Amino acid sequence: MRETYQRALITGATSGIGEAFADILPASTNLILTGRDAGKLTALQERLAHREREVDIVEADLRLPGDREKLAERSEALGVDLFVNNAGLGYFSHFTETSTDDEAAMVDVNVVAVHALSHALLPGMIERAKATGRRAGLIIVSSVVGHVPMPYFATYAATKAFGLALAEGLAEELSGEAIDILALCPGATATDF
Repeated sequence: MRETYQRALITGATSGIGEAFADILPASTNLILTGRDAGKLTALQERLAHREREVDIVEADLRLPGDREKLAERSEALGVDLFVNNAGLGYFSHFTETSTDDEAAMVDVNVVAVHALSHALLPGMIERAKATGRRAGLIIVSSVVGHVPMPYFATYAATKAFGLALAEGLAEELSGEAIDILALCPGATATDF
């Protein structure tokens, strides 16, 4: 049986893999879409919303703790049951030549936000799934570079290794719960990134 989710949160929804998830989810799945570009979010909302589907948008910069909290609160209030933890940030450069701010931003988006949002949302998702006899879902978008150290992409690869390890650990830890957890590890993909 293919699970149909009631409401999906997709981070990094304004382009690439996040936008693809928004496009391919069934029309019966309500959406919460987030990203930093208000114009792109509004365009997605207009394109994807219809009588049978609600599309909520939350402009958020996941580098910022307040925006992460705002997104978690809104998602919990709407009762998300599928979380596509997709937003990502990366720089291909020499480690010692990348600014401290850019290095920190990668860690904030690819590690801290992934952790904070998963930690904030999983308890409610599991509880709602149990109460309805359904299953919840968490997809953490990692990368093939999360499997190996990578020169000139060292911090990015390390952050993606975190996402992969978190997904694998949670999948085992929560294997008896009403939630399915998946690490998605795409290779080279045609995206804005």
